[in-house]
Amino acid sequence: MHPNRVCLIVLLFVTLSSARDKQKDAETLLKRAQEATDIRSDTSKPFRLRAQFHFAGELSSERAEVEYKETWRSPEHWRHEISSLDYQQIEVGGKDRRWVLRDLATEPARIRYIREWAEVPVFEIGKVSRVEEQPGQGGPRDCIISHLDIIPHLAGIKRTLCFDRTTGVLARREISTDSAEMSCDYYDYQKFGSKTYPRKLRCDDSLGFTIDGVVTDLSEDDATVDTTQFVPPTGATEWPVCNSLRPPQWLHFWGPTPWNLRAPLARGVGVSFAVGVDGKPVNIGIVKSLGKHHDAGAMGIVRGWEFKPATCAGVSIPYTFEMVFW
Repeated sequence: MHPNRVCLIVLLFVTLSSARDKQKDAETLLKRAQEATDIRSDTSKPFRLRAQFHFAGELSSERAEVEYKETWRSPEHWRHEISSLDYQQIEVGGKDRRWVLRDLATEPARIRYIREWAEVPVFEIGKVSRVEEQPGQGGPRDCIISHLDIIPHLAGIKRTLCFDRTTGVLARREISTDSAEMSCDYYDYQKFGSKTYPRKLRCDDSLGFTIDGVVTDLSEDDATVDTTQFVPPTGATEWPVCNSLRPPQWLHFWGPTPWNLRAPLARGVGVSFAVGVDGKPVNIGIVKSLGKHHDAGAMGIVRGWEFKPATCAGVSIPYTFEMVFW
C-alpha cells in the first residue's frame, strides 16, 4: 500500500476516534448532571414547587410577572400551572404523555423558558466540537460546545453547556446564532433529598431581554392529594413528554432568516409567532410596534418562512418565537 494512503487511513482513524471520545465525554457529563438534579425520578418523594419569574427588556409586556406551580406525586402523576395577568396554562401528565390546556402554538416563547428551567432538561446537543475546562465563580467547569444545524452547511445553533466540576450540576447554558445570543445561569443550588436543585435563574440575550426566576417553595408533600387534579382537563391537547427537544429548521435559503434578522423595512419591530406542526408560521403578532408600515413588513417576512417543525421525542410539536428585527 502506498505510504500516503496509509497515513490518510491512520489520520482518518485518529479523527474518528477523537470525535467518538468527545461525544462520549459529553454524554458522561450530561448523564451526571441529570442524575444530580433529577428530583422527578422513580424513587423521588412527592413535592410541591412554586416559583416567580420576571421578564424585562425589548419584548416585555403584560406577561412581565409569571407564576409557576407544580404538584408532583410520581412520574405518572404530575401537574404544572403557569399564570400571569393575560395567560393561563395547565399541564398534567405521566411518564410518556402530557395534556396541555392551552394550544402550544399560542404559548409565548418566554413560557417555554420557564418549562425548560423547571425541568432542567438536556437538549439535543448536536455534533460536539469540543469538551473543555472553563473558569466559573465556584471553580472550574467542564463545558460541552456543540453545533446543531438549522440550515445544513449554512447556519446553525451553537450550544455551550457548562457543569460544575464538583457537583456535576448544570451551571450555565449559552445558545447563540448569527444574530443573537441567549445565556442562562443556574445558581443557588440547594439540597433536596439526595438531589440538588437550582433555586435561581438569570437569563439575558444580546437584544436586552432578561429573565429572573426564584423558587419560593420546594418541599416534600406527603399530604393526601385530590387525584382528580391529575386527570387531563377537558379540551386539553395530548403531546409527548420531551427528553430531548430539537428546534425548528428553516427551509428557505433567501432573505432574512429567523437567526439573521437584518431587514431594513422591519428594523426594530418585535414579532411573535409559532411554527406549527406543518412547519408554517401561525399566530403571528406584533409585540413591539414601530407603526403599520414597518409592522406589516416584518409580518410579511415571517409569513413567507417555512420550517421543518420542532420535534419532541421524535414527534412534531409547535414551537414559539419572539424576536426583534435589526
